[in-house]
Amino acid sequence: MLASLASRASLASLLSRRIVVGLAVFFPLFGCGKSESSTGPGSTGTTSAAAASASASAAVAAAPVDAAPADASFTGTYAAAPTSIAASPSAPAWGGDTADAGLGPGTLTFTIDAATGRLRGKGDGAFGDVVVNGQVGEGGALTFALVRANPTDGGFTGVGWGTRTGDKIQGTVHASTALGNVLREATFTMSRQ
Repeated sequence: MLASLASRASLASLLSRRIVVGLAVFFPLFGCGKSESSTGPGSTGTTSAAAASASASAAVAAAPVDAAPADASFTGTYAAAPTSIAASPSAPAWGGDTADAGLGPGTLTFTIDAATGRLRGKGDGAFGDVVVNGQVGEGGALTFALVRANPTDGGFTGVGWGTRTGDKIQGTVHASTALGNVLREATFTMSRQ
């Protein structure tokens, strides 16, 4: 019986040594071993990581920062003339009532938001006081709505489209009165300010 107990004690001692050795090998694999913050010879711990982080921060701070792109302002003129519309090629064209309203020159002013391409502006002249809201898209193509500054005056409203090429915008506006009985087409040219 004594031999059996001695054998068990020897077995228990052997197992406990194996467990200790196993744990000593296992835990360092998962970060439970020597801390990376040690600063002994040959250590690449936290001191090196902090130095690398500080170096990267200094490089980012030294890099030039691009300023936000500036909004672009354009101003120009339009010339409105009578026009007609046709619902289909076989339908007769309709030119609306003969009237002197909405004929002749006018001015337009646009501001284009550099970040969003949003176009806002105003106009006056032959179409009266108008507000412009639109968008500039790919390749400088732009579209906008021409609405009344005073929504109840019954004046001209319409749609416009054009192309921005560098510091110039050229395009066309189709407009009519609130009743749709007077039709106008205007070409416009604008320059960047």
